[in-house]
Amino acid sequence: MSRRTLQETATDWRYWTASSAATVTLIAWWQAQAGPAHCLAESTKVEDHVTEKSSFILRQWLDSVGADVDAIDVRESVQHPDAGLGVFASDEVQKTLQVSWWKRPYYRFRKPNDGIVLASFPLHAAITPQTILSDPVLGQTYQELLNIGVIDERMLIILFLTIERQLGVDSVWYPWLKLLPGKPQTPLFYSEVEMAELRGTSLEHSVGLQKRGLAEQWKRLEPACQDLLKKAGASTTQVSFEDFMWAHAMFWSRSQSFPRWTQEAGEMVVSAEEGMVPGLDFCNHKEHSTARWTIFGTPGLEVDESGQPSAMPTQVALVCPRQQAPSPGQEITIDYGDKSNEQLLLNYGFAQPNNMNDVLTIMCPVSPPEDCDDILTARLNLLLSRGLMPRLFLPAKLLDGRPTRTGKDRILRLPEEVEEILKIFVMVPKQLSAEVVSELGSESAQNTLDAVEASGERMAVLTTLVGLLELKHLQLEGESGTGSLEADMKLIEAEANNEGDRTPDGKRACLVYRSSQKRIAREYLIRARQELAAEMNRMRKLQQRH
Repeated sequence: MSRRTLQETATDWRYWTASSAATVTLIAWWQAQAGPAHCLAESTKVEDHVTEKSSFILRQWLDSVGADVDAIDVRESVQHPDAGLGVFASDEVQKTLQVSWWKRPYYRFRKPNDGIVLASFPLHAAITPQTILSDPVLGQTYQELLNIGVIDERMLIILFLTIERQLGVDSVWYPWLKLLPGKPQTPLFYSEVEMAELRGTSLEHSVGLQKRGLAEQWKRLEPACQDLLKKAGASTTQVSFEDFMWAHAMFWSRSQSFPRWTQEAGEMVVSAEEGMVPGLDFCNHKEHSTARWTIFGTPGLEVDESGQPSAMPTQVALVCPRQQAPSPGQEITIDYGDKSNEQLLLNYGFAQPNNMNDVLTIMCPVSPPEDCDDILTARLNLLLSRGLMPRLFLPAKLLDGRPTRTGKDRILRLPEEVEEILKIFVMVPKQLSAEVVSELGSESAQNTLDAVEASGERMAVLTTLVGLLELKHLQLEGESGTGSLEADMKLIEAEANNEGDRTPDGKRACLVYRSSQKRIAREYLIRARQELAAEMNRMRKLQQRH
């Protein structure tokens, strides 16, 4: 939806805030409609009261752009103290369950009564490249920046958020922007003291790289931002790097990737599109949540046997199984997907205890390009030709051994990509040369190895892996790290038992993340050493036979 269309259809939120007395009256009326669960006690903080008013204005704005949010509220989350806002079921959710399924929008499960729609949001009011480029005032300028390659579609949304936030009350999106966190709780915004909680982790390195990369991008984009603000008629064209980082954090913590269908030559063609859905983005994460979002929550939208829609989807819906519908006042969460703790902490500011999707990242020591010899250069080129990078991803789920009579085994299992990367780094020059020639397509490599050679290669792979894991273990738990795993577990246990002062959410997230990294590193190191010892015994037996 363009800026002009939004301005014509959206409720003028400034009307609701023109008089504080009128606002309080409206809030009181709304609370009376919602029931006693939402009534403000006399001891309610001023900040909470402001949030209630802002939430009410957001509801009015969402209603005016075509969203159906009768069955949900946006208010302070109960997930944990610093969780921010969340989505809750309102008293209206009971009416949703009582109304016949054919009279309301609903999610098209195989059986009509399998699910209900808790809320729906029109795609034309989502923040996508398409809606941004259709802005009658700034759309052309955004399009020019895309055309000349200054930004891509992701950066287009980030730039848009930067501009709209600077416009403040003059932004059409202000009722939504006002409720977004002012300072994201992600490592990108940590102080030096807070970053010390991540010493020795790969995330510490990633955050440094990300900050430097964003700073370089900002140097290129700052003039464009000032030009956009001037064209938008902003009262000031001053915008800071911190504003840009804020927009970057909002995009990565609240964006979604959903299928978009277009008609080409009379056929429906699907492509992925990233965007943000105001209102839906307040849903917090909880593992194995039954609620989820879908674009198939449109009234009358049928799906054929191949999963193709019969018409263009027009809404994003928040749905859940009818049998597991939330009660009034219950927070509605969704599952963000199979993400590692590093991804969760970097993008969302929290980490998941006992996360089976967690991954230990190990960067292979590689010299700068100018210092690489021919052999190392050939190894790196071979990696790139096979779509690999000089880093290992060791997943926690592979440590969950197979059941045995005495418990679970502790066999070393490595992803195929990790095996291939390590083999490339231990190849003798002759074999490496043959593999490089093979990749060029001139002739196929002869990789047949006898038993002794195969065992030797396996020993080299395991020796390299053990060395990398020992280095990682030292980085995490040595003097340059954050101490031992046992010390971290004591802190976590004390927190669970409510001993001492409450640990801030950011510090707790770092504690959960780094303890998981230490546990994964230790377990892989133990198994790699055992495997290496077994392979050495195997090699001795083979040599004795020969």
